[in-house]
Amino acid sequence: MENLNERKFNSLYRRKLVNKINRLKEKKDFVTIFNIIQFELGKDISINRNGIFFNINALSNSVIEKIESFLNTISEIVTESDTKIKYQPYSVDELENVNKLGPKLSNQEKSIIKKFHKF
Repeated sequence: MENLNERKFNSLYRRKLVNKINRLKEKKDFVTIFNIIQFELGKDISINRNGIFFNINALSNSVIEKIESFLNTISEIVTESDTKIKYQPYSVDELENVNKLGPKLSNQEKSIIKKFHKF
């Protein structure tokens, strides 16, 4: 383990790295990160039914750089495949124009207007 004075990345940077890791969704990405840190920490990893826990401040600069480069490659892949979500309602409100013209109509009044539009 390195001396704390020789750390290239401060605790704030490491905390931001943890936030990036927490935003991952794919299990294979978590496994890859676990494999990166497993060799350095050895028995300093706590594993239980809630997950795997470790102290990121105990990681060396080289391991942090490996994790960061892995996250950068993942983020490049994710940003390429992301698409914007567009809201599309299940049904079209036929009385949308009527609602804009005057006061709000009750459901009963709307149904009466729908009946007249069908004829």
